[in-house]
Amino acid sequence: MHILFFLHRIGPYHHARFTELAKNCLLTVVEILPTSMEYDWKAIDTIDNYNRLHFKNIDGKELKGKTLLREIQNLLDQLQPDAVITMGWSNRTYMAALYVARKKNIPVFSMSDSTYDHTRRYLLLEQIKKAIVTSFDGFVTAGKRSEKYLIKLGVPPRCIYKPFDVVDNAHFQSEGKVIPGFDYASPYLLCISRYIPEKNLFTLIRAYHRYLSLHPEEKTILYIIGSGPLETSLRPLVSEFPHQQIRLHPFVQYHELPPLYRHAKGLILASTSEQWGLVVNEAMAAGIPVLVSKYCGCVDDLVIDGENGWVVEPTVEGIVASLEKFFSLSSDKLREMGRKGQKIIQQFDLKDHKIAILSMIENAPKQKRKWPKFKKLIVFLRIFL
Repeated sequence: MHILFFLHRIGPYHHARFTELAKNCLLTVVEILPTSMEYDWKAIDTIDNYNRLHFKNIDGKELKGKTLLREIQNLLDQLQPDAVITMGWSNRTYMAALYVARKKNIPVFSMSDSTYDHTRRYLLLEQIKKAIVTSFDGFVTAGKRSEKYLIKLGVPPRCIYKPFDVVDNAHFQSEGKVIPGFDYASPYLLCISRYIPEKNLFTLIRAYHRYLSLHPEEKTILYIIGSGPLETSLRPLVSEFPHQQIRLHPFVQYHELPPLYRHAKGLILASTSEQWGLVVNEAMAAGIPVLVSKYCGCVDDLVIDGENGWVVEPTVEGIVASLEKFFSLSSDKLREMGRKGQKIIQQFDLKDHKIAILSMIENAPKQKRKWPKFKKLIVFLRIFL
């Protein structure tokens, strides 16, 4: 079976999933924006077990209209895939892949971790989205919240498979590579995050400062690790506090993450909006407890409150309350919570993701599905807009 997969750019998480999937099929991955720098991951240079293609674009921007349709048509004619998969449905190239695959009667699927509460919803846009998502033959979705949203949009439950948002659990249990000069010996709590508004970092910093003010004997450092446009605003806030126990640290590469998690007391993610939260998978795989905002899509699937971590109200008061619970426990109890997390995350591994994809393709209807004209028109128009 030959699977053709479209996505923006292959990062280390995609590479791990594709490497596992390619054990059971012929896999070709098309990067449609290979120069995208949304994340600072180093490029994946060596790929041996699946094929990688770079899609044509102009100055790092997507093609559109007839040019895009022609490129997709030529690609599918050349490769003759048995199935097409897109990493979502939010851009023109994914819509062109959907359109051409449907026209050629090739089963076409997508990935989704969108949740209804992730952002404000508008009735007209939701109706347009419904026409698009019900044009796919199936989905691999992240968890309970994203599955519920797809069903709300009209996708039959039998066409939805899980999980989507997985990491290579074994990697985060490995030795990894230490960061030169990093102080692993001092106790620390981790927040690994892009420096963007929805990560709620200003609130997290103020909450941690308040906790330290209430408990001046606490020596645990909060490391906020990442990069992003808010860095120039975050640094002055951090520098206001004399205790120096809140520290910003530059973005960390994939191979440097395992020891960072392994030596941490726990992970905190206080986002006000988060479709899933892969850092929670990573922390649980590494065996540390997690404090996760109630607005993160993963909490319903991964966090059992008081067992392997806590579900956090992402306000100053809510974060402080969760920190009180966290720091009240002994090291032995925190390690026990971490072990419980490792058991939970075993159900969200690369093999589970691979099985979901292969099952979705295998169980898709073999006969050609009717495609209502209004749905076809909406997809077609999106290719040109």
